[in-house]
Amino acid sequence: MRRFETSTKHARNRQTGEEVAVKFIELGPRFYQKYVEREIINHRLLAHPHIVGFKEVFVTPKHLAIVMEYVGGGNLQQYVEGAGRLPEWQARCFFQQLILALQYCHANLRIAHRDIKLGNVLLNTKYQIPILKLCDFGYSKNMMWGSVPKTRVGTAAYISPEVARCRGDEAYDTEKADVWSCGVTLYCMLAGRYPFMDTDHQVRLKKIQELAPADVDAALAKLPSDVSADCVAMLRRIFSIPPAARPTLADIMADPWFRQFLPDLSKLAVAQAREQQGVAEITRILQEADRLSQLRTQQPDDFAGEVLEDVLDDVMDEVGDQNR
Repeated sequence: MRRFETSTKHARNRQTGEEVAVKFIELGPRFYQKYVEREIINHRLLAHPHIVGFKEVFVTPKHLAIVMEYVGGGNLQQYVEGAGRLPEWQARCFFQQLILALQYCHANLRIAHRDIKLGNVLLNTKYQIPILKLCDFGYSKNMMWGSVPKTRVGTAAYISPEVARCRGDEAYDTEKADVWSCGVTLYCMLAGRYPFMDTDHQVRLKKIQELAPADVDAALAKLPSDVSADCVAMLRRIFSIPPAARPTLADIMADPWFRQFLPDLSKLAVAQAREQQGVAEITRILQEADRLSQLRTQQPDDFAGEVLEDVLDDVMDEVGDQNR
């Protein structure tokens, strides 16, 4: 499935001086509306120290823009690639923060992320131990809406076997699928490579679909020799191919290996207060974005002119740009 084009700009609010990140989502044919709405509505509900804070949304003739907390330390993929691999204590620290964020999503709001990966984790490096921030809720699903997860979404190297085999006719457990992706993330931090993909990063969905216990054993055997037996045991549980045999997030949080040097949440940065932009206002903006996307299918590419830049100049100074 083709994802809508996005770019993220680092900006500063002229009135308050606050640095923010602004994610611009291109208004294309039919706008991929369900994924965009899902990202905005689900992200708006989340307020946690390890989740990038949502601030507001606005629309321009060419883009829908999501204003978020600015996290300036890059993403976890860049961090791991720069180091080659991480020592177990540091990988566990990041893994703990990731699990705490997901437990909040699943237990408190029944929101599944469905695209956990190194690239969707940002780092605040202002602290001695970087603070992890989960981002990009474009594939997220709110189970309280009553919809059943049957769609194969996510990133091939990180998705679980049951998601890889998904054909749209059988539901899967989103928590267990997210747990698998967390396991892949932990493995990548420890080993500096994917557990079940070639080093050239080629997408081989069939390999994940047909994964066997022997493949799991082989991947675990390739972990660096300094990784502890307790950590390997944790990964072995997470990489249980039948979802029913896989631990829940609560099971992981109760594991002695996980609980070693667990950060004191009371000492972490306080989560942002939930923003005041209401659902009705967001719905109105999404409807306007949908209307504009339909107009754009009937207009030349320069339909919007330079309005986007004018809108930005009214509220903030652009100080950087990072395409994704």
